[in-house]
Amino acid sequence: MLSGLGPKANIQVVQSEIKNTKKVGKIIVPAPLGVSGEKDVNAYLGATLSNYTPPQAVPVKAINGILRSIGAPGSLGDILVVSYQAEYQKLVDQYHAKTMGKKKKAPFPKKMTLPNKKLKGFKTPKSQQEAKALVEEIKNLIKGVGGITKAIATGDQKALMAELEKNERLAQLLNQMSAWVFDKVNASYIVLASVKGSQSDYQSGKPVFMYSAMVNVKTGQLRYFAKVDGKKGDIPLPFTAQVAAMANSAYSGAEDKAPLPES
Repeated sequence: MLSGLGPKANIQVVQSEIKNTKKVGKIIVPAPLGVSGEKDVNAYLGATLSNYTPPQAVPVKAINGILRSIGAPGSLGDILVVSYQAEYQKLVDQYHAKTMGKKKKAPFPKKMTLPNKKLKGFKTPKSQQEAKALVEEIKNLIKGVGGITKAIATGDQKALMAELEKNERLAQLLNQMSAWVFDKVNASYIVLASVKGSQSDYQSGKPVFMYSAMVNVKTGQLRYFAKVDGKKGDIPLPFTAQVAAMANSAYSGAEDKAPLPES
């Protein structure tokens, strides 16, 4: 991680979360990162985050071995984090709407609603056998929803989130599976990000925004929330490079302001 590269990040640290987490387990790092809907942006964000290397960080693909052991398809790891990204996107949308064009600053968010908190009768599988049964039901449901299959194949996270919104049973099962997997790998946090603004906005001189947070997977409490503004300068960077610089600024700043305890 190149400290100081990119526009300065505004980082809000949630001191109560830091105080209450003396030990930190694994940190789940989704790939691609972000839910902007633009594949090149997501790729650059993912590449930048690959330089984010605290010892606790693990990419989603690192949990594939656990998933394969219970008969899950290789794509399931990335699908599992989509519901977390969807809830984070809602959080960002609300905050962004409150701050855009407003002189008065809105308070930074400190907590995200976890997907499983919205589900009645939510239960995490208690055994490998229960997890295997869950996988079979998930596979059958995914086969029956063409839109989900297409979204997975094209990597369209927005379309995938929209399909899950319409398929409550599948969303519930995926949340149950993610809770089981996160327990298995001893995960404490998931790192999430969203870009507001498009390449055309950037090219026309409008600002674009990146929001990133580290979210406690058991409580929804944020460890930090970062906002970075980016705008085309006198010596303009390509849009993807600008977003990567913004991401670098957010993660290097978070490492300084919200350092993780020794593992």
